[in-house]
Amino acid sequence: MNNQKGFNLLPQTEEPERDIGVIIGKFMPLHKGHELLINFGKKHVKQLFILVDNTINDTIDSKLREKIIQKHFPDVKVLSFNEKMPQDPSETNDFWNIWKTEMEKLVFKNTINNKIDVLFASMDYGEKLSETLGCEFVPFDISRSTLNISATEIRNDPLGNWKYISDCFKPYFVNKYLFTGAESTGKTTLINRLINETDLFKESLSLFVPEYAYQFIKTKKELKSSDIPLLFSAQDTLINEASKTSEGVLLCDSSAITTKAYAQQMFPQEYEEIP
Repeated sequence: MNNQKGFNLLPQTEEPERDIGVIIGKFMPLHKGHELLINFGKKHVKQLFILVDNTINDTIDSKLREKIIQKHFPDVKVLSFNEKMPQDPSETNDFWNIWKTEMEKLVFKNTINNKIDVLFASMDYGEKLSETLGCEFVPFDISRSTLNISATEIRNDPLGNWKYISDCFKPYFVNKYLFTGAESTGKTTLINRLINETDLFKESLSLFVPEYAYQFIKTKKELKSSDIPLLFSAQDTLINEASKTSEGVLLCDSSAITTKAYAQQMFPQEYEEIP
């Protein structure tokens, strides 16, 4: 059953007949609608390429988007354009050929098959672009009847559209409040009171991210200079994981900034310079 303005349901087989499939987008940020499209594409090709757009107006660096999406979808190949890509045919007479050339350059460099078999897209440009590429066009939910959300809407109001942001991008948008101070001066008490006694934080379902270094030292009874990299990594992990389950607000008892200051105070010779 084909619906040019909605889903295109392809026969599902154990081994996809098409070799190379491509999806392009800004993914600024990746959201739940993108995930539907990517998961759909994965089912129908042997190898799926996600090509991340690179524009003069990027608000999130294309290489960062590439890195985040690749980690989120390890079973596909994610690549970003090296050149700034035109966004509308009115910008250049060679618009479609520029896209064809740059897309093939990325894909062919990473596969032995010098042919793109299918382009998956949730926007009307897919028909003209696939014609230029000489490949099949498979539209997916162009009417946005399944998930009516756009990355522009998310960028304009991240917290209002929090549920639509892919978990891997939530750490980028979460509002993080950092509390600093010497040990035993009441940071944790203050954070708990803010969560329990203020409407602002109660309504946003804030999450408290504790200080990993405190737990580590309390358990180990000592801290060696070689432990410092672990403190950085563990605190970063706590913040990123909490970002995925928060409603957009984190109250942090520590961060890389405070870990850096602590390391330079405790081990000035080893950690005089920290990137």
